[in-house]
Amino acid sequence: SDGVSVLHSKNRYLIRLETIVKIIWCKVLIISALGQKDYEVKLAKFLGKKIIYIMHGFAEDDSEYLKARQDYLFPRADLILCVSGPFKNQVALKYPELTSRLGVLTNGIAWEKINDEIKNIKVLRDNNEIVLIGGGRVIKKNLNICRAIQRINDQTGSNYHVSVYGQKLETDESCDIEKIPCVSFCGLIPHEELLRKFSMSNLFVQGSSSESFGLGVVEALACGCNLVVSQYVGALSVISAIKKEEIVFDPDDIEEITERILWVLGHPNNERLLNSIDREQTSLKVASRKLIEMAKNVINDSCC
Repeated sequence: SDGVSVLHSKNRYLIRLETIVKIIWCKVLIISALGQKDYEVKLAKFLGKKIIYIMHGFAEDDSEYLKARQDYLFPRADLILCVSGPFKNQVALKYPELTSRLGVLTNGIAWEKINDEIKNIKVLRDNNEIVLIGGGRVIKKNLNICRAIQRINDQTGSNYHVSVYGQKLETDESCDIEKIPCVSFCGLIPHEELLRKFSMSNLFVQGSSSESFGLGVVEALACGCNLVVSQYVGALSVISAIKKEEIVFDPDDIEEITERILWVLGHPNNERLLNSIDREQTSLKVASRKLIEMAKNVINDSCC
C-alpha cells in the first residue's frame, strides 16, 4: 500500500535479483539492518534514486563486515534515520559530518504481539531477582551492574540474585561476570523464555553506554519489572515519567549504579513508567506512516 514494496524472497540469490528489480522500479530505497550489498547502493545512486538508511546501532559494535557496509552507505544516504532521539545525539557526536542528514524515526513497538506473548504467563515474582540482557558485551556494562549488586548484598546483607542472558564469549566481559557470586550467566534463551523470566523478576537494568532503542526495556516493563536505565538507552524517549533517580548518567560509575538500583528497589516504578508510554504514538502503524511521509519529503526535496 501507499506505493511501498518490500522484499519477499528467502533464497539468498533470488533476494539479490529482487532487490535490483525493485531498485530500478522505486524512487526511494530504504535500507535497514545493513543487509544491502555495495553494488546495490551504487546502482541506486547511478539511477538517481534517493536512499534512506534506518540506523539501528553503531555497526562497529557488531562486526567489521557490518562496519564496512555502514561506511560505504554513510556518504551515499540522503537521509539517516536514527531509531531514537538519544541515539541521534550519539551519532551526531561520533559522526559530526552526518549531522545535516540525520533524522529520528522512533522504533515502532509491536504492542499486540507483546501482549499476546505475555498474556498466558502465570508465574510468581521473586523480589530478590534481577535480570540483565546482552551477555558480556562491553557496551552493555553488565559487569558494572553485577558488581554494584554484589556490593549491595555485601553492604546490606541482602540476597539479590542476577540472571544474565545473552551470548557468552571469551573475548568480552562474560568470564568476569560469571565469577561474581550473586550472578548466574544463563547464556542465550528463546524469546518466550526471556519474557517468562522478566515476569518472574523484580528489576530489569539496562545500563548500556550505547543502546539505539532497547526493546527489552519495553518488554520488561510490560512484564511487570521495575526499571533502572542509563541515559544512553533510546527507549527513554518514549518513557515520559522517568525520574533522574532512575537514570544512570555514567555507566562506568559503580557507585552511581548502586545508588540508582537501591533507589528503585525502595521506590518501585513499573506502573508509573509503563503507563507513561503512549501506545498509539509508539505503535508500528504510526512508525510506518511517519516513514512513508519522510520518504515523500525526500522525493519532494529533490524536485525543488
